[in-house]
Amino acid sequence: GNYYLTGLGSGGLIGGGVWKSVDGGVTFNRLTATIPLANLSSTPWVAVNKMAADPNIAGRIYAATDRGLMSTDDGGLTWANPVLFNNIPQQGKSTDVDVAPNGMVVAAVSNKPWISPNGNSATFTNMGPNNSGFPQGSGRAEFAIAPSDPDYIYAFVAKASPAAAKLQGVYLSVDGGASWITLALGGNPTFEPFGTNGQGDYDNTVAVDPSDKGRAFFGGVELWKWEMVTSNPVAGQWTRAAFEFPDSPFNPWYVHSDKHVILFHPTNANIMYVGSDGGVAKSFNKGANWVSANKGYGVTQCYT
Repeated sequence: GNYYLTGLGSGGLIGGGVWKSVDGGVTFNRLTATIPLANLSSTPWVAVNKMAADPNIAGRIYAATDRGLMSTDDGGLTWANPVLFNNIPQQGKSTDVDVAPNGMVVAAVSNKPWISPNGNSATFTNMGPNNSGFPQGSGRAEFAIAPSDPDYIYAFVAKASPAAAKLQGVYLSVDGGASWITLALGGNPTFEPFGTNGQGDYDNTVAVDPSDKGRAFFGGVELWKWEMVTSNPVAGQWTRAAFEFPDSPFNPWYVHSDKHVILFHPTNANIMYVGSDGGVAKSFNKGANWVSANKGYGVTQCYT
């Protein structure tokens, strides 16, 4: 859904809804309520960009779709849009949804941070108004909640398309989204995570170290790491966490360009994964070096 779903000749493929497995992935069944009614990019459920589960409420799942955020409390039998404004469901494109250990939800809807303390319907608030420090009129925004402190929320924001989707800025909230601090602004030729062509509408992901709320990884074309160096959140240090072309996949600092997801191992915070156009990269030491984890992973990306 983040690869230009415009029909014939585009890179993106129209999807068919959500599939569910109850046997550990051996078999899958498509959820009837998510089957698109038409093979059109404007139809609900043809693009599901991210899914997340509530860790405290069994059966509650969130789906960020091209027609807004959707949620279910019965494991996918029925779905509803919980993001309301003046009692009207917000159906702008949703690219991201994240759930904190305490059940707080952050969702990107129309490139804004909609936050709820519990994910219930009509409890979401747009936490990116003019006076909040969050950029206005931006492009795709991705968020990450610090597992160790849900008040820490990072935002990785691209400039609006159709202009080149270069970096708009990197932002941090330390008060659960009430206000946002600028960690970096776009326009710096030595710091352009989305590449010189501006691909922040296509490859855009952020994750927080589960053991350190002051360390976050940001992936676009490039992979960067931000670390807080003092108790002042603004005092941080940026370093490249990996390199792309022309390095070899056997180089221990190589991760393929175009990052789409960063995940930490659920029980070992030293292990992290990056999913990209080049497959899967794995680090055993929080990104100090990397190995390719693509053995047996066969896919084809069609360009034309």
